[in-house]
Amino acid sequence: MKTDLFNAVIDYDRAFDQLSIRRGGMKTSFSLEIGNLTFDFTRKEFVGIDVQDAAAWLQDIFGTKVNPAQISSAKIGFEDRHNLVRLALLLGLKNERKLEKELLIQKAEPMKIPA
Repeated sequence: MKTDLFNAVIDYDRAFDQLSIRRGGMKTSFSLEIGNLTFDFTRKEFVGIDVQDAAAWLQDIFGTKVNPAQISSAKIGFEDRHNLVRLALLLGLKNERKLEKELLIQKAEPMKIPA
């Protein structure tokens, strides 16, 4: 099953190797940390993710070295499925290469997103 993708704004801090992929114009109300990922939400919607150790994480999920500073565009999707989070990413690189991945991330306990 495909997750709907939304256009995202990218911010990469090279000094801290932190990557932010967020839906534009949305403010975070709360966050959930799973490993080196921080998922941000409004009261009702997914906003985006922040990734610590971004270069290593991108290499792990795509199976190839990816320089986070070379990401020029992104689309992101999110779905909460009981004890799993489905994260969909479509990244465009400056060399016009595209990377696409859907990840299933297991949660320790069901996430409660306020209604």
